[in-house]
Parts: sequence; C-alpha cells; structure tokens
Amino acid sequence: MNLETLQKLFTELRDFLEFYNDNSISYYRRIVRNVVVMLESDEVDSVKMEYVIKSYKSLYRSGPGFADYYIWDNDYQKMKELNEPFKRITDEIWKIMKPYV
Repeated sequence: MNLETLQKLFTELRDFLEFYNDNSISYYRRIVRNVVVMLESDEVDSVKMEYVIKSYKSLYRSGPGFADYYIWDNDYQKMKELNEPFKRITDEIWKIMKPYV
C-alpha cells in the first residue's frame, strides 16, 4: 500500500469535499479529514494502513451515501466537469485499496 500516494489523494479529496461543503455528506467528509490527519501523523505504517482500510470501508458501507455522491448542475456538461475530479480521485484511491477490501 502506497501511503504517500494515498495521503496525496485523500488530501485532494478532502479539499474537494470542503470546497463544495455539502452538508448531506458531512459524515463522509469527517472520515476523509480523519484519514488525512492519520496519514500525516507519526504513527507507524501498519497503524496507518489499518486505519485507512477501516475508514475506506466506512465510506462505502451499504445503502446510499458516498458512492452516490455528485455535484448537481442543470447544465449536464458543466455537471460532468464539476464531478470529474471527484471521480478521478476516488478511482485512483480504489485502485490502491482494492486488494485490501
């Protein structure tokens, strides 16, 4: 697990979510923020890995939530552009996390 890459990606994700500040996903935003804090900490890598795996699973628990998140705009093209960074970041995180979940 590449923790440096995950730190970069989760930081980007945190910044994206905080920029749009959608209260409907405040629970998920808090999880992402806490992952960034853990990855920036002085904890040993094994503790970081365990925390990231557990937190990642929490983001995608059953039912509607983080997996269904998108930014709405009446203009489809604009909406697609607004959501592209979110999709790119979450896809990259998934590529790293897939073997662990």
